Amino acid sequence: MMMGPTKKKVMTTGFICFLIPIIVCGVLFYMYNKKMEEKIASLEEQAVVTSRYVFARDMAAGEVITENDVKVVDVKGESAPKDSIKGDPSGEYTNLDKILNRRLMIDAEQKTIVTRSMLYEEAEDIPEKDLRLREFNMITMPSDLQEGDYVDLRVVLPTGADYLVTHGKEVVKVGTGTNTNTFYVKLNEEDNIRTTAAIIESYMQLGSEIYANKYVQPNVQLFDSKRVDLVELYQTTAEELKKEKQNAPQTTEQTDEFGYSPAPTKKNDEDMTVTASEIAARIGVDEKVILNIEELLNNNKNASELETYKSWLLKTPIKIEDTYPVNDAVVKLVKSNPNILEDLKAKYDIEKLEEQRASIPKLDLYKVTKDYDGNVTMEESDALKRIEDGLKAKIETQKAERKEYLQSLILKAN
Repeated sequence: MMMGPTKKKVMTTGFICFLIPIIVCGVLFYMYNKKMEEKIASLEEQAVVTSRYVFARDMAAGEVITENDVKVVDVKGESAPKDSIKGDPSGEYTNLDKILNRRLMIDAEQKTIVTRSMLYEEAEDIPEKDLRLREFNMITMPSDLQEGDYVDLRVVLPTGADYLVTHGKEVVKVGTGTNTNTFYVKLNEEDNIRTTAAIIESYMQLGSEIYANKYVQPNVQLFDSKRVDLVELYQTTAEELKKEKQNAPQTTEQTDEFGYSPAPTKKNDEDMTVTASEIAARIGVDEKVILNIEELLNNNKNASELETYKSWLLKTPIKIEDTYPVNDAVVKLVKSNPNILEDLKAKYDIEKLEEQRASIPKLDLYKVTKDYDGNVTMEESDALKRIEDGLKAKIETQKAERKEYLQSLILKAN
């Protein structure tokens, strides 16, 4: 019996109405089930116990990690940072080579989980204690300067003389957006003073310029790097220093009022002692490295740890002489007021005026015209010319006043 169109339509509609709830329920059940599986997996992951290296004692920033400074413990997966270093209590699988002979960036308490972000790449890569991050926006920089580049800071005077102010400084960050002329470098106290003095002198000699000069291959141009047996180098250096002290002339006391000069005094044991700091200075490593080697040799243990010092990356800086003749009077002013550049900017913000002058072409005061061939030309309006001339005059006045102000400060400082 054939089914009528109306009846067929009713049955089709009923089937669809029956099928839709089933599909919706199925999708909802699938989503709920997937969410529950993810939640269970997350809970299982948090409950998993894993082995990680932790510090066996409180450690200070700058210390070199030895085998006795870390141990393997079981921790919950949720408490193990992503860059933490895995360990194996059985000792069959170990990541000690990723920890030993590395230097700490921060203070770390006992039982703190060891992470890669806490450690320097090499134990000797420790910053100087007086190293500071310095921002510059008044120094001419290369257009392609990038983070990680190394630069010299130089000054060129109106006479054409070009001097090296400070050399081999790493660019930590380069400004973006409106601060594209800004970059940051690491400078120690001496470099800070030299650079500030050079900037101040450039303010006092119109036509001078401070600029950054980029290195092509800094690893080769700035450092000599080689792998050495530091244990052997320590022993030979200690012997050399001891012989030098033995062969040094004996000291004599000053003559008395009658012109009598006593016999030279004998060298005592204290005079002949070679210290860890003397050895470290001669080799070019941190004193704590030498102290670690001495402790390992004296205790006659931890042979595996001593092996780490037998393939040491010794980086020695290539000697480069800074040629800029620093003005002692200016240095005295800088030392008396370390914030002198900030004070000058607050009093004479010439950089801001220069930015205003540079933004003039963006103003709507240019007359845009077209010739018969359709070529566009821009004519400067009288109003725009007056603005630029006014800014130029203001900049020159500010520069002259700043120079006079600096000269008065130098006279007061002396």
